[in-house]
Formats: sequence, structure tokens, C-alpha cells
Amino acid sequence: MGAVWKQDLTSEATHMLVGESSTKKYKYVAKQRPDVKVVTINFVEAARKLWLNGEDIVLGDLEQQHKLPTFHEFKICVTNLQEGISTSIALFWLRGLILLFVSPDDRRPK
Repeated sequence: MGAVWKQDLTSEATHMLVGESSTKKYKYVAKQRPDVKVVTINFVEAARKLWLNGEDIVLGDLEQQHKLPTFHEFKICVTNLQEGISTSIALFWLRGLILLFVSPDDRRPK
């Protein structure tokens, strides 16, 4: 298929296969290497299947289908909520900011 896999993150790296986003290497790429496409490990198998079937591999489409989701492994802890009240939490991604809205269920944002 033509790709070369390396354990180390070199300046020639174009893609990073990610199983989890808590690694130092992933955090470095997320902050310092916007040129590196971060994709799930399924990316390689999907490319392999297309190649074996003799189909065209449109790299941009494949990258889009297998890019790491924005909130992959995102965790949040909300404390000091009034006991006995069911609460809705809504997260919004806006230009690099995470907006968090917490409200009782009866006043849920629409």
C-alpha cells in the first residue's frame, strides 16, 4: 500500500493512529502538529480493504471517515448539584471552546 509505520513521531509523519488520547504523543500532536492527521486504528484496515478490492483510495474521504472524534474519551465531573434534582448537561463546541450548560430537567435548553 506504500505507507511506512514508525514507532517514533518524526517530522515526516503524516498520520497518527490513535487508540486512546491520554498519551504524551497524542497530546503533543494535538497541540503542536496540526499537519498530522489523527485517525482511529480502523483507518489502516479500511484502506487495506479498498486496496485489496482494487478500489480507488480517496485519502481525504478515508481520513474524514476515520478521524478521531472531537470529544473522544472526554470526561467531565460536575459537583455541588442540589440533591434530589435530576439535571441535564449540554456541551457545545464553539471555536475551540467548550461551553457547558447545566440546568434542572424541567428547564432543559431547547
